[in-house]
Amino acid sequence: MKGRTIPETNDDESYLSACHNAPSEFDWRTHGYVSPVKSQGRCGAASIFASVGSLEGVYAIAKRVRFQELSTENVIDCIPDFTCRGGTNVVAVYKYIQENGGIDSAACYHSSTSKQKCHYNKSCKAAKCNGYKWVKKNEDSLKCSLVSVGPIAVSLDVNHRSFWLYKNGIWYNPRCSKDRPNHVMLAVGYGTESKGMDYWIIKNSWGTSWGKQGYVFTSRNRNNMCGVASNATYPAV
Repeated sequence: MKGRTIPETNDDESYLSACHNAPSEFDWRTHGYVSPVKSQGRCGAASIFASVGSLEGVYAIAKRVRFQELSTENVIDCIPDFTCRGGTNVVAVYKYIQENGGIDSAACYHSSTSKQKCHYNKSCKAAKCNGYKWVKKNEDSLKCSLVSVGPIAVSLDVNHRSFWLYKNGIWYNPRCSKDRPNHVMLAVGYGTESKGMDYWIIKNSWGTSWGKQGYVFTSRNRNNMCGVASNATYPAV
């Protein structure tokens, strides 16, 4: 990304500086570090789509390499004991990629409509990770991490009709839980609309026909609505 220095970790002064100087709005899509919206279909693999999406951006940014779309199907097929019943365990995804020594590119490991026999190909490896990091449980830290590191996997309570039927605008639901997440998505940016309402830009994995071309704009700085900052993670690379 031109004109900015991306610190390697969130534990040093450069990270704090990036936080204090964070722009009023930001979107990793405009910098080319977010892959197209995908559909998980009937497979409850949202945690895989979100964590792999985070790795796509974080790896390319940190390593200063060409952005590559990574294979979610590689993880679906190969991660031990995975079923399509859903869940929010992004940690298992990062651990699999770390222990496997990497993840294939999407171009090499083609997707399918269901879980298949694992056929990971080491020669197709496009990224790797060294574990994961948790973001501190507040929206300021999520904003800092997002700007400094890259797209972040976030877990929210979205088990609400208003979310399922979302099409545009800024989604706000004061009744959702901050402590019981049930769906994982990818935070890629943030901003403030003309009337002054802050929002997060979040990529879902329900295809482009859902939401705003596959994205949801959720309320930001409204008491950590739906737990957006309660279980945020990104891969250590």
